[in-house]
Amino acid sequence: MSRRALSYLAGLLLPALTATLLAAAPAAATGTCSVQTRPVSLQVDGEQATGLVYEPRGCAVGNALVVAAHGHNGSAAQYAEYLISIAARTATPVLSMDLRGSPQWPTGEWNLWAGWRDLVAATQWYKSTHPGVARTVLWGWSQGAMTSGLAAAYGPAGLFDYWVDTFGPSNLFTHFQGPAADYPALQAQIQRDAGGCVPLACPLAYAERSPALQAGRMGIRHAFLVHGTADEVVPYAASMQMRAALMLAGKPSTMYSIVSGRTLHGVVEPGRHNVGPVLFEAGCVVERLLLGTEPVDGNRDYLVDVAAGVVAVPPAPPNAKCAA
Repeated sequence: MSRRALSYLAGLLLPALTATLLAAAPAAATGTCSVQTRPVSLQVDGEQATGLVYEPRGCAVGNALVVAAHGHNGSAAQYAEYLISIAARTATPVLSMDLRGSPQWPTGEWNLWAGWRDLVAATQWYKSTHPGVARTVLWGWSQGAMTSGLAAAYGPAGLFDYWVDTFGPSNLFTHFQGPAADYPALQAQIQRDAGGCVPLACPLAYAERSPALQAGRMGIRHAFLVHGTADEVVPYAASMQMRAALMLAGKPSTMYSIVSGRTLHGVVEPGRHNVGPVLFEAGCVVERLLLGTEPVDGNRDYLVDVAAGVVAVPPAPPNAKCAA
């Protein structure tokens, strides 16, 4: 079995390991802010779309909303402890959908088209019931980064203010032929989502599902790309392609390149596709956006290589675990 396939199969264990890993993190200084988890259910395309919202209670809630998109084989509950800790530290609700969670589009499978429509519908619903929300941060990791990128491209202009793409594919053509090539079940799901055909048979469907080819449609204020240079599942080049597409489209963006960083236990490891430095730095980008400390002017590039003594990123938010 190839390294890509082994890495992909290992990735199936991440949701089960996340609770244990994040439980080892230092307790956040949340004051009187607790977080309530409640289910979400709404009609999208004539089907029931489900999810969860993590809402701060007992504190002064801010005017922002985080909309999270999970990875392949995940659900709205993926990285729940991590999302709850961010909600508590920043006093900001986090909305996470199952993408879609219906018999036709089972949760955890490759459901890009149903997924982005769920993100848009859920965000519109939440903002309509919470008129105080003035800023929306769209955050996806792995497959969820691709799904959220499509939501940024096809959703109404201004619905999302910022997009945080964490080790996400950017081009469905290359993803189908590359990372998915060693996993027939994933390729079958990609084909189903694209209308039942391979890229050569229906290139338009694959182009429509490629965020890098839809960058010009994105009605966001700023994009943030966070990727590890040692990613063995989604190549670092995917984010470089996304960055180039954003710049060509005149969309401001920031690139975070994680060469190496520290785990929750302080061990230095390469920037990979896991619950590790890359995911943690992306979470810190989200927190800095919520706290107003993340630079959002112009195009910027940041580098983290702890092994080489380089940590050229904005300061970590209070009590947060970043790549370093």
